[in-house]
Amino acid sequence: MAMRYIFGIGLVIIGIGLLFSQFGIFNFGDFIYSWWPMLVIFIGLSRVISDKNIGYSGYFIIAMGVLLQLNSLNIINTGFWSIFWPLILIYIGISFIFKNKKKIKGSTFKDNNFEIFNVFSEDKRTIDSQDFENGEVTSVFGSSRIDFRESDFYNGEATVDVSVTFGSVVFIVPPDMNIKTNGFPIFGALENKTMNPTSNPNFKTLNIKYFVVFGSLEIKNK
Repeated sequence: MAMRYIFGIGLVIIGIGLLFSQFGIFNFGDFIYSWWPMLVIFIGLSRVISDKNIGYSGYFIIAMGVLLQLNSLNIINTGFWSIFWPLILIYIGISFIFKNKKKIKGSTFKDNNFEIFNVFSEDKRTIDSQDFENGEVTSVFGSSRIDFRESDFYNGEATVDVSVTFGSVVFIVPPDMNIKTNGFPIFGALENKTMNPTSNPNFKTLNIKYFVVFGSLEIKNK
């Protein structure tokens, strides 16, 4: 919901700016050149506001946006990659320190929630829970493959938070499942290849909240 409002407000601001530029009121191109990192900050804020359990990805986006904005205004002078790599290391370190110590063993998971954390590794899981509620997947320079075809959801709906940085996550879902996504890729990609493009009230629903930077999230039926 918050992301929808941000996109709507952004389109209105761009439209007004283009009109003002056409009338010669001010140079909208210079404005965008100086203040474009505010969009990154707004995306991070939307993730933090919309879901208190989103983890650290929302704050990471805000921090990256703030540093990019300071650089754009010449308050600090450094390149994008000089900012990006230290933030990535901080993000990985914080994830290691504060992640839940509960470990997932085996390839099949039967509990009603899960947490998968991959750094420079590959992980394949089958979710076999018949009352699944929520999960969290973090992939940093790694890959995760999660199969939901054997699972069922508590009250017909479940939520998974996904964070991908220089990695990939693949969800395999049955055809009789509604997929709802909410997020924004930064130099990344979301691919929904499922065969059920419309929402069916008779199907269970998987809500996917994602943050993808230099990576990919793929959802498919097989």
